[in-house]
Amino acid sequence: MAAIQRFRSFARFLLLLLVSLIFTFLFSIIYVRGWQTNAYSGAYYLPDISFLGEGPGTFTTPLDNFIVKKGYLDFVFEPGPTYTAQTNERIWGVRGADGTPPPTWDATINLGPVEAGCIARYVGIDDDLDDRINCFELNGEPIEVVTDGMVFSGNFLIPEDGELIFVANDTVGGWFSSCDEQITPTPNNTTSIADFSALPTSGAPPLGVNFTNLSTGDFDQCLWDFGDGNSSDVCQDPSHIYEISGTFTPTLTVDGPGGNDMITIPDYIIVYEPVNAIFSALPTSGAPPLGVNFTNLSTGDFEQCLWNFGDGETLANCDDSKHVYKDEGNYSVNLTVKGLGGENKINIENCVKVAYYRFFLPGVLRASQ
Repeated sequence: MAAIQRFRSFARFLLLLLVSLIFTFLFSIIYVRGWQTNAYSGAYYLPDISFLGEGPGTFTTPLDNFIVKKGYLDFVFEPGPTYTAQTNERIWGVRGADGTPPPTWDATINLGPVEAGCIARYVGIDDDLDDRINCFELNGEPIEVVTDGMVFSGNFLIPEDGELIFVANDTVGGWFSSCDEQITPTPNNTTSIADFSALPTSGAPPLGVNFTNLSTGDFDQCLWDFGDGNSSDVCQDPSHIYEISGTFTPTLTVDGPGGNDMITIPDYIIVYEPVNAIFSALPTSGAPPLGVNFTNLSTGDFEQCLWNFGDGETLANCDDSKHVYKDEGNYSVNLTVKGLGGENKINIENCVKVAYYRFFLPGVLRASQ
């Protein structure tokens, strides 16, 4: 009988232990008061985010989905690839996230225990640009100040065991990953941690991009892979020109006495297709009133168009248009298109000729001659 009681007690202990382990696992992959942990998207389990702008307007993202700020502390996840924003809505493109982290403001977020030698990586969104500073603290001391930006990201080394917290002085939401990479420092050398930034990160070709090496630690070798088949081995801040349109993923690898480290930023550089304004018109001659159908054949990344029909009338529309000429004359027509791929304009002199057809019979006088 005593043996049966001991067996039952042991079975209850195992059941409680199993429930505790399951709860701990589930907690590790859900939101932690404004920060989502272990959101997988590839490198270091963090999503890719890009700020696209503010409504009203229609936005397209090369990433998968959108995060939309609709109001105070109101972030909404919307599917891509396009989203039509209302006035004052702020739009981010996002890949590798299943939803939006709960926004946090004026709060201290406990990210849990961390170990010395871990690399902490983070990415997040800020609803505006101001002087309010957010930071990470380890054991009550600041360890990483977050750069102000509509999208902020970075990484830092955990120098000692302790409790890591995030101090949010602004309205932010983000993702955090810690100890997915463990570095064993080389004795007497500072651990190498690869990091970089670039400006600008989007535009029309040829796009000149200035890269800034933000890596820390003891390293003396660098390899830049710009993502378009070109590379550089300089450790100083390099510049690179992207000649063709596309989305590019740059990588920086650093190596030296402090060890080897690499960082990749997926889809970081976006080179838009250049804008080329083209149109056709039919018919191009006839008696008034003459209705002419204009077809917009423009190419590239554009979203704004302005037609000037040459008779004092204009139309801001990128769709095919019809215009009626009421008076006789020769009219030059131009079309201006602009957008992320730049701006371009085409002008066709005497594009449309409007006139009455007159027939003259010998010996007959007409007052209109």
